Amino acid sequence: MTASLRERAAQRGISEGYHDVAGNWHTVGAETLEQLLAALGPDLDPETDPAPALGPCFLPPALSEDRKLWALSVQLYGLRSARNWGIGDFGDLAQLAELAAEAGAAALQINPLHALYASRPGHCSPYSPSSRLWLNPLYIDILAVPDLATSETAVRFIEQDSFRRRLAALRASPRVDYAAVAALKLPLLRLLFGEFVDRHAGQCSERYAAFEAFRAAAGRSLLDFALFEALDRRLVERHPQGWATWPAPWRDREPEACRDFLKRHPREVLFPMYLQWLARNQLEDAQRRARAAGMPIGLIADLAVGVDPAGADAWRDRELLAMDAEIGAPPDAFAAEGQAWSLPPWRPQVMQTRAFRPWRELLDANMAAVGGLRIDHIIGCERQFWVPRGSSGREGAYVAYPRDALLTVLAECSRRHAAVVVGEDLGTVPDGFSERLAGSGILSTRVVRFERYPSGLFRRPSTYPELACACAGTHDLPPLAAWLEAGPAEPDPGDERALLQAALVDAGTEPRSEGVEDRIAAVHEFLARSPCGLVLVQLEDILAEREPANRPGTGPEQPNWQRKYQLELAELAECPAWGRTADLFRRAGRERPSTE
Repeated sequence: MTASLRERAAQRGISEGYHDVAGNWHTVGAETLEQLLAALGPDLDPETDPAPALGPCFLPPALSEDRKLWALSVQLYGLRSARNWGIGDFGDLAQLAELAAEAGAAALQINPLHALYASRPGHCSPYSPSSRLWLNPLYIDILAVPDLATSETAVRFIEQDSFRRRLAALRASPRVDYAAVAALKLPLLRLLFGEFVDRHAGQCSERYAAFEAFRAAAGRSLLDFALFEALDRRLVERHPQGWATWPAPWRDREPEACRDFLKRHPREVLFPMYLQWLARNQLEDAQRRARAAGMPIGLIADLAVGVDPAGADAWRDRELLAMDAEIGAPPDAFAAEGQAWSLPPWRPQVMQTRAFRPWRELLDANMAAVGGLRIDHIIGCERQFWVPRGSSGREGAYVAYPRDALLTVLAECSRRHAAVVVGEDLGTVPDGFSERLAGSGILSTRVVRFERYPSGLFRRPSTYPELACACAGTHDLPPLAAWLEAGPAEPDPGDERALLQAALVDAGTEPRSEGVEDRIAAVHEFLARSPCGLVLVQLEDILAEREPANRPGTGPEQPNWQRKYQLELAELAECPAWGRTADLFRRAGRERPSTE
């Protein structure tokens, strides 16, 4: 490797090597450096750095009150109810928020609600969205759409026996059938949209004026997304791989071709806007109901680390995205060859030359209707692991990002929206990064399974930091029931479950019995003994479920992002573990142990 190549890479923020999770050093090869330099694109002169923030991120006053705050974590699509259409929806979300508030929860954290593909509903990973700026319309609660009440045609359609049978089958299924849900919901929403436009557009009604105001406020971003959705719907059968294979005028977003399409198919572009209007209104209503029920925070949304390269955001702004690279992770205990997630990273120099407007726009879009935001892989504010597209994760390298500017904009948006920020700072974390998060008022993430001393013993809860969100697991880990039941009948003293048992005894939260429900409760009480400002409890753990939302590294052979919860919403309040969890946190005080 020549000194010139190393110098060019270093000047652009590309690391010469990296340590994996075990501390082993990997030197980045010359080919990788060349590929990543090409993916970065030309260097650019920044406009200006963002003005200094007035302070750190917003922190709810409740975090300093004399009580233990806890939040319920849920995969929205997996909620069951007697009224949804085979997938959890915004109506379910509002109902669950009220139930959780009654149980004493301060917040309800949800999976990413980002827009996927209306034309390809089988692409269902919320962490590989088409757009992070807009919402998934499959979460719309059709029964709560005002236009349904005035549509005799839609009501007759819903009341047909054939429709009722399809609906019953979707509700009874243990998994979400996204294609079948879309086939049921989208045609009816299209019918309601057509009647809405016919009834209101020429009359300048109050309802249509509200829709027009939403469109005007959303501006070009909504128009671009809606245009992509309309084009994708027309072209998906001939071009299933996405916009990169579309005819050149549309692929390259030629202004004349886009204007012509808008002129010839205005309603096809207007329909996705109508769906976003409905979705945003229902999400805002769920947040209002959560706060009205007594939650000091309400909903905590989840911001995915990137977007699918075939989606709307990539089509809209190819300059911002390094399409020849993928965001990933270096080798670790879960992936010996590292990971590459297909998601193209943002080019840091493009963000800088635009005065960080794309970052601000993204944060504003995701904070606008909620009380908090979890940022997946927040380490990306300092560095991201880039992998040349098509290579293994082992062939990647870290690329530096303008951390101070990104955190400044994050604090500005957090304070403007009064939204608490939780950073997912797991994995190979730069030295001092979690402390820098704390300095910016961002809650770090502490997962009990990863909180170990060098000897392998579990850390005492008193060693956890105050400005943190403590939890038992994540969507990529087996739920507590599966983890606690695994292993031999008589575990070795060095087995992690035996070590956990010792930690529970040491903390005074020893399980009352060997039953898995008691052991899960003991882990939650262990976390409640920490000084962390917020404790996150997964609904999967309350219900002692065994399957995770996602099994990393697997494909269609696994029902990732499709599993439903065992109980319906109406049954939760009567579930003994639900009441036990509520009682546990009611008893937990805010006496924070001194840091060890």
